[in-house]
Amino acid sequence: MSWKVIKAYTRSRENPVAGQASDLLETGKRGDYDGKGNIWIWCKDKEGREGWIAEDVLEPEGNKARLKKDFNALELSIQTGERLEGIEELACWLLAKNDQGQIGWVPLNHVEELS
Repeated sequence: MSWKVIKAYTRSRENPVAGQASDLLETGKRGDYDGKGNIWIWCKDKEGREGWIAEDVLEPEGNKARLKKDFNALELSIQTGERLEGIEELACWLLAKNDQGQIGWVPLNHVEELS
């Protein structure tokens, strides 16, 4: 699917939390990203990198959580008018690829799907 950026966005971290399926992460606070039940959990990986991971890709284990699949929380900086290729939607975010081949997450409320 193709998407058009309707509102610019700048990534919040250059080296965010990431891991492979089955990696165990430390967990912290929980947040409802949009007030609609899209829960994200603050996590820390084995390399010490931190960031938000969607609850949907985590399996809780006490005060930690295991990744259900490979995940990288890298966000993509985007500019209004830019076109993106959508890869995956997750908890009000879109994993997308830009024309330069960079891949990262962008908030769904910053893009609109092209028909």
